[in-house]
Amino acid sequence: MKQFDQYSKDGDRYSMIEMVMQVEQASKLEITSLFNCKDNCRAQELYNNAQFTEALFAVTANTSLFFEIITTRIQHWFAIGSYIKCYKDCDYAMTSLSIVTKSNVEMEDVQKYQAICMTMKKKCIKLLNKKKLKGLNIDNMKKIPKINGTLNKKLICCSDALTFAHKIVRGRHLVATRNIKAGSVLIVDKPFAFSTDNQALLTNCLHCHISLESDENIKIPCLNCQSVSFCSENCCKEAWNNYHKYECSIFGNFIETSNHVKTADARSFSLLAYRTTIAKAINKQFCTLNPEFLDYQSAKCENVEKSLEIDMSIDTYDPLDYRTVYSLETHCYEARPNINLARAIKSVYLAKCLVYSLRKIQPKANEIVNSHQIILLAVAMMRHMQAINYNAYEIVENYRNETSKVWEPRSIGGAIYTSVSLVNHGCYPNIVRHSYPGGIVVVRSIRFIEKGSEIFDCYGPHFISDPLSDRQRYLKECSSCSRKIDIIKLNDKLMRSVKNRVIATSKMYEGCYSEALLLLLDHSGLIDKILIAPCNEIIKTQQSIIQCYNSMGNVSQKKF
Repeated sequence: MKQFDQYSKDGDRYSMIEMVMQVEQASKLEITSLFNCKDNCRAQELYNNAQFTEALFAVTANTSLFFEIITTRIQHWFAIGSYIKCYKDCDYAMTSLSIVTKSNVEMEDVQKYQAICMTMKKKCIKLLNKKKLKGLNIDNMKKIPKINGTLNKKLICCSDALTFAHKIVRGRHLVATRNIKAGSVLIVDKPFAFSTDNQALLTNCLHCHISLESDENIKIPCLNCQSVSFCSENCCKEAWNNYHKYECSIFGNFIETSNHVKTADARSFSLLAYRTTIAKAINKQFCTLNPEFLDYQSAKCENVEKSLEIDMSIDTYDPLDYRTVYSLETHCYEARPNINLARAIKSVYLAKCLVYSLRKIQPKANEIVNSHQIILLAVAMMRHMQAINYNAYEIVENYRNETSKVWEPRSIGGAIYTSVSLVNHGCYPNIVRHSYPGGIVVVRSIRFIEKGSEIFDCYGPHFISDPLSDRQRYLKECSSCSRKIDIIKLNDKLMRSVKNRVIATSKMYEGCYSEALLLLLDHSGLIDKILIAPCNEIIKTQQSIIQCYNSMGNVSQKKF
């Protein structure tokens, strides 16, 4: 432990992992499958009890029972008037029928199921046309907002209203290159990797995180397990090819079963670290390890270390470039040795899980992967686990509380957003983040931002939680001004504008968020000029603007 202590203080992940691997329990550890596999007997029982979706998840894919269940669910949707669900289920069944073989289903039965699907789909189209609902939400994906202004040539997911800066005290951060209005879209960031929280595995699509509890989305299973859900065949295929095939057989390792309070790490961060590793460590075409990635994790490879450094004077900052993930702060040497030990042990286990999955998919992997490579995979897992602890963001779904008429957030997963990670914390933030389907995060300005000002996000407590004495002191320090102003005239403007904010609040209560947003942004522009934070009017306005944007992002239509 004294030696491990020293490795921990030095931030030497390789030596920490190597030491754990020398322990007999770790070196001889054998991984086995741990997942909720298909169960046809249970599927038949659920089907007999008219629990069609549950039966679909339990049944072996592309069998006669599978198609019996799916066509029955199609007829059920039609009978209860869920024509969009019926339409989507027909497409799903037809796609599945196109790849069956004679060994799975008799061709006579295939033709029977195809005829049912084609008939039901035509009926749905006719009724949707009649109701003028043709194409309504057939595509699950919401339109992603576009960045205001010109795209940044260096920060490719950012507006050119932002620029990269670095200071010893502040570290890497973003600064406004010009005055920015409230409501401006500044960043549209794609996740390098993402995960789903346990409680959302059956309520949200594993791949795009769209809600599966609405009246317009179907729920379809993984072809191999019962643990995860998808909204479409396309999401199912993309998830399988990119990451789920490497986690499916050991997915039980990522499902928290403890009754204790769940920490972020227990919730989905282990899965996020695993997927972050998969994203770069595996050559997806051949299902083999990527030698370049393994070199990245070698502590002795100084040339590779230098090649991973990002020079913003010549490089572009791409959130899908592994270098941006590698450069995230990990605070490895600052962590307590017992924390590093726990993560080292978990990292060795996850590395062995990945190798186990590779060997199931690619038998030759057994000959290719050696103990040194397992160590390097574990080093990567540990690096990612540490970086996630300081740089991961939640994926949020908003639902409207019908009693309070307020959009409330619900965390459904986690993600690595390396562009957003450049933003420092501020107790009085000037931006707000919103999740959109596909794991995309949209960052908007929540108030006027002056040219040269740093961009701030609130990671935790807002400044309104500060004690009264601290807020009064801050107000006193910020309120020195030599301008002559007409108080009466400004007050009249303010009162008229406040009335518009009240009108906007009424429109929000009625669900007219787009109309409310226009009034609120105008009001925000005025109060930013004449009021000094902290004050209630600014906070009320900003919270109302956030509510409007909550209604436009990733939302659940389930009633709460």
